[in-house]
Amino acid sequence: MNAVPDSMMSSELRYLIRIFGARALALGIGYLTSDERNRRRWQRIGLMVDTLDNVNAALELRSLGRDDPRFRTLLRLVAVTGPYAALGAVGAISSLNSTAQTPPSPPPTPALR
Repeated sequence: MNAVPDSMMSSELRYLIRIFGARALALGIGYLTSDERNRRRWQRIGLMVDTLDNVNAALELRSLGRDDPRFRTLLRLVAVTGPYAALGAVGAISSLNSTAQTPPSPPPTPALR
């Protein structure tokens, strides 16, 4: 919260910042503590969250006039969060490509007696 002057920080804004921080922490811990298969699932969940955040920001930008000071502020925030979604999309596509190129494992051979 160092980037925002104290005079602009309302209790509601502090609360929202903490919510998003907790959400990012939960997504990161879920990803890091999962096995490979579930990491791909967490990666897709993170991509969905980041994409929805940016879609909502775009909708909000459409409702603001360009001369509104909040427009520039929100645009700067999207400039920070947008690359998260882009990197997540690249990672998801890369994960799909590597999964598609990996040949399936052969079926287990029956035990000989």
